[in-house]
Amino acid sequence: MPPSTAAPNPVAPAQPPPRVGMFRILISYWYYKHLDLEALMARVFQRPYPPMFADSGAFSAMTQGVSIALGDYAQWLLTYKHLFQVYSNLDVIRHPLLTWNNQERLEGDYGLTPLPVFHVATPWTWLEHYLDRYRYVALGVAGHPYRTYMGWLVRCFQAAQGRAVYHGFGITAWEPWRQFPWFSVDSSSWGQGFRYGQVPVFLPHRGKFGKFGVGKRREVYQYAPAIRELGFDPEDFADRARNRRGLLCALAAMSYMQAEVYLRKRHGPITIPGSPGADEGVTLYLAEASSDMRDTASVAAYLQHTGPQVYLADGAQGMDNVHLARQGVRAWLDGADPGTADLKRGKERRHAPA
Repeated sequence: MPPSTAAPNPVAPAQPPPRVGMFRILISYWYYKHLDLEALMARVFQRPYPPMFADSGAFSAMTQGVSIALGDYAQWLLTYKHLFQVYSNLDVIRHPLLTWNNQERLEGDYGLTPLPVFHVATPWTWLEHYLDRYRYVALGVAGHPYRTYMGWLVRCFQAAQGRAVYHGFGITAWEPWRQFPWFSVDSSSWGQGFRYGQVPVFLPHRGKFGKFGVGKRREVYQYAPAIRELGFDPEDFADRARNRRGLLCALAAMSYMQAEVYLRKRHGPITIPGSPGADEGVTLYLAEASSDMRDTASVAAYLQHTGPQVYLADGAQGMDNVHLARQGVRAWLDGADPGTADLKRGKERRHAPA
């Protein structure tokens, strides 16, 4: 385990961290459009680079009263598509015809193959339109609390049975993940621990998340068995003097990866109809919604050494969080303190032009 401030020598974990395999990243054009992705990836990762899911960031742009030019998005995709495993259409919230027009233009004018997006409150004829043409479709629910769209999801999954699989954009609530057989999902909820001091920890035997406050000893030790199962020392979270940001990042990410293992067991194999081979089950993207990528980086290297495929999605600028995750996790694995990760490169890249 990483050393405490009182321990002169590293303390080994009680047990090796569970294997969690490859991780993947979801990034947004809206935040990365002015950055050199090739240079960022070379700085943060070793080859081969982790697979990435590229999102247009249309919802983020809309909330700021700005629209995204299709040509600009297309050129960005063409420039970096060799880095992307999946990339989505430029959706226009509340305008399904414009969304479809963008899909057609990206395919016909630019030779791209974007993932189509169907939004909550869109007429159902559009879902049938997509299901008649595509085997993998994204469902967008951003801006809606999950209790208002659960019935909508039921109808979506009923319509897709045997025809297509879904990606869930911005679905942060646990219950929709548990109830529906997603092919992939993304969420920024894993970041609560290092942003608000409320750390999520997955409880595999109960099939749900718990949450404890940093420095709140009684809350931390309520989840001590689950924390130790992930290879961490509860005291590092109960004692504020021993707490480090890198530990918060790693524990939160590991909890979500453990949740992915649970979902894969619960839903079984999930495959794209007509595609060769089979995936092991739902793939989880951990979305980074802060203003940099330092925290995602503090997990990246850790995940490279540990098991299910996880997507670290970063909707912000730079890869500072990924850099911190990588540095911190490597330090953790070496028995050093992940909180001492060098942040210099991350700071240099922060606040790219919007």
